[in-house]
Amino acid sequence: MKLIKIPRSYAVRSSRLSEAQERLLRQQWHAYGTSLPELPPLDFDNLFNRRTPRVIEIGFGNGASLVEMANNHPGQDFLGIEVYRKGLAQCLGLAVEHKLTNLRLMSGDALEILRFWIPDRSVARIQVLFPDPWPKARHRKRRLIRDEFLLACARTLEPRGILHVATDWDDYADHITKLLAEHEAFRPWTPTGNPEPEGVTQPRTRYENRGIRLGHRIHDLYYRLDGN
Repeated sequence: MKLIKIPRSYAVRSSRLSEAQERLLRQQWHAYGTSLPELPPLDFDNLFNRRTPRVIEIGFGNGASLVEMANNHPGQDFLGIEVYRKGLAQCLGLAVEHKLTNLRLMSGDALEILRFWIPDRSVARIQVLFPDPWPKARHRKRRLIRDEFLLACARTLEPRGILHVATDWDDYADHITKLLAEHEAFRPWTPTGNPEPEGVTQPRTRYENRGIRLGHRIHDLYYRLDGN
């Protein structure tokens, strides 16, 4: 049987880290960094030494928004997945500065991690804030929000768990809306300010601020997994 190769949703690139960032990764990664176990799934209870609502953020950039959320919501646990070392180092520095205990970081392909390593029905919320829009038509197959991603979300989210995707690209928002309209597991949802995890305060990210400066419309797309 021939395996179908799924296109990566990110570009492979290197970024130069400062000496301080390299030192931070060497000295502090053990406190916040998470490696995949030899065999799936990831053990959230062991990872955080407790059982509370869990939030996964995919592609957290410099981590400022993620750290602010974790700091503002100590009753939840946050797992940030990022592929770029510079973003990991920046987020790690902020986590150390705030002495967070409810945040862990993971380096790797988020789609692969979500598909194969996150336990069934274990996550209250998955958020993807301003993913790479891959605006050129020939690259759109690389967009993260696709059938494989939604299937992984449907498996790993708790019943009535929340998927939140934000983008400032109109055509990507249209693509996401159409894709989810055809997915039987999800229904559109509007935040109501209810207690955690629905009432997570969402700080603006660097990319959201950039989109606002450019005059782009910000699309916050929320969906709830069907279930009791």
